[in-house]
Amino acid sequence: MRARPALRPSGARSRRALRALAAAAALLATLLAGGVAAQADTATSATFSIDLDGYFYRSQDAFLPSLTLLDLKLSGPSDLFSLGDTLYIADPGNRRVVLYNVRVDAARDLAYDGFVAPSGVHVTEEGAVYVADPEAGKVFEFDKDLQFVRDYGRPTDPTFASTVAFRPKRLGVDRRGSLYIVIDGFGDGIVQLDSAGAFLGYFASNKTSVTLVQRLQDLLFTEEIKKKLFPRVPPVFSSLYVDAPTGIVYTTTFNDPGFGVKKHNVAGKNMLASVWDSENPVDIAVDASGRMFAGYEDGWIDVFAPDGRLLYFFGGGGAGSGTGDIAGIFTKLTALAVDGLGNLWVLDGSKDFLQRFTPTDYTLGIFAALDAYDEGDYDASLAAWEDVLSKNEMSSMAHAGIAKVRLLHQDYAIAAHEFSVAGDRKSYSEAYWEVRNAYIQRTAAGWLLGLIGFLVAVAVLKRILRGTKAAAALASASRTVRGLPFVRDVLYAGHVMTHPADAFYELRLGHRGSTAAALLFLFLGFAAYLYDSVGRGYIFQKGRPGDANLVLISFAYLFLMALFVIGNTLVASIDEGNGKLRTVLRMTGYAIAPAVLLFPVATLLSNVLTLNETYLFAMIQAAAMIWTFVTLSVGVAETHEYLYRNAIKNLAITAFFMLIAILSLSVLSILGTRVVDFVVSIVKEVSARA
Repeated sequence: MRARPALRPSGARSRRALRALAAAAALLATLLAGGVAAQADTATSATFSIDLDGYFYRSQDAFLPSLTLLDLKLSGPSDLFSLGDTLYIADPGNRRVVLYNVRVDAARDLAYDGFVAPSGVHVTEEGAVYVADPEAGKVFEFDKDLQFVRDYGRPTDPTFASTVAFRPKRLGVDRRGSLYIVIDGFGDGIVQLDSAGAFLGYFASNKTSVTLVQRLQDLLFTEEIKKKLFPRVPPVFSSLYVDAPTGIVYTTTFNDPGFGVKKHNVAGKNMLASVWDSENPVDIAVDASGRMFAGYEDGWIDVFAPDGRLLYFFGGGGAGSGTGDIAGIFTKLTALAVDGLGNLWVLDGSKDFLQRFTPTDYTLGIFAALDAYDEGDYDASLAAWEDVLSKNEMSSMAHAGIAKVRLLHQDYAIAAHEFSVAGDRKSYSEAYWEVRNAYIQRTAAGWLLGLIGFLVAVAVLKRILRGTKAAAALASASRTVRGLPFVRDVLYAGHVMTHPADAFYELRLGHRGSTAAALLFLFLGFAAYLYDSVGRGYIFQKGRPGDANLVLISFAYLFLMALFVIGNTLVASIDEGNGKLRTVLRMTGYAIAPAVLLFPVATLLSNVLTLNETYLFAMIQAAAMIWTFVTLSVGVAETHEYLYRNAIKNLAITAFFMLIAILSLSVLSILGTRVVDFVVSIVKEVSARA
């Protein structure tokens, strides 16, 4: 098992490892308990949520397996639909659709001579049953009495792809009777037919993203070669769910990380931002409140809020293969559905069983909080979220839910705190703006009067002291301090920033400036860099300040500065430059003066700015970098007596030298580690044999 930081939700690879480990742990616990089949309501599966630091952790169980049906005699069941008390199960191995009544625990079959291997099923609110059969190449429609009505074959419209086999795999039907059909292996989109079977077009086509390798292929190969050797196929839809009353279509897609789960409006546009999903979901179900359940073949189930936020994921799979039937563990999850009571029904297409998951009190509390908020009952939502938080203090979604209610109640300070705990910077910015606005309105008059009073006091004091011995003494002390060599050298940075050409010329001749002052600016540059790393306001933080490795930051800064000074000197020595190591060191120290001045200003301002004012922070940082680059390039030109274009070339070669040096040191470090390990192993072997 990897260390806990590796569990941060950063991609499907780390999540696959986490899921495999959780499934193995659940299996081991079950076997140690002395049974091969878990009993109902036993936590054989695992639930993982996101904590306050953005890591996955094992949380309270969200759903518990409460019933496993093994006597339906299924054969490779592939789809599932729930309506009222009845579950409709596509059973391709037996060429039928099974209708299982969960209330009376009874099943009956929908069989038809035209069925070959029915793999998808959808039922309208009126009871009409639609069955997709890829082997038959048709969609079959039956009325509420299960009498055959008609079938839908390959569209005859000339705009339909003529080279694609019509293999309907999954389907949905809206309230107008329009069909949305997922074609097996077809990447152009979801086929849409009207109630009469006329082809309406492709709904919600997926886009193909171009990788770096494919960009290189574009440069090296012709279109004909790429078409033969490197075909680019859009991500393929794997399943869909049509919410007939709203017309919203939910889909799952293979090989589309971040967009494997989508929520389409009637125009086919995805209404969700990138969601945190795993690879290749096989099915999706949606409850009455719009919460989405995405199932994966390996037995895991993601639960999303209607806006696409991942609430948690649970389940388990793979580890149960070949070891018996364990409740909550799947060999091959193929489909899922939510009934009217909130139970989740899941099919295992390999072990041929149907399993029911019942929501726990923890999940019911979360759902109650979400529903109350959507219905406008904010007090009830707040109470529900506080109850969830009392059960799980690590729940980031509970803190976020409390923050949203507090924001609506205009408790902006509490809302801002809760948003920061939950890690929602965008909403935190909204709440903080209100806090800042209230503070400004409350204190602006006092600050303004204080500033005016200070300026008046300074003016009066100057007038009183004018011509007195005290004023002369202060002026003399100021001249004395400014005349100190080190202070004079430090203040010379102002001339460097405003007149870099003249300043670096005098610096090269040794008439002005000093090595000690240059080292001070290098140290101040390090301080500014460190302050920027740990001192930004919450909105502008790249991570948690407590996670910053100060030792690594210090080493990186010192190493890069030393590498630049040495590299620039060496490059100049072979390119007719006249600057020596000490001169380059002085030049570098004075050249970063603009960054030393402006970066702390940007960092300080970041503590009072909101997201809408990000441009101020970015402008100050950009000004610091541009100003520093100008002084540095002018400094290189004057130090080495180059033309300006040659100075730019020198900087480019220096940067390349630094890159090569870093790569070389990395390789040497790896080789050195291997050599040390080899020597240690030899010493141990000799010691063992001696």
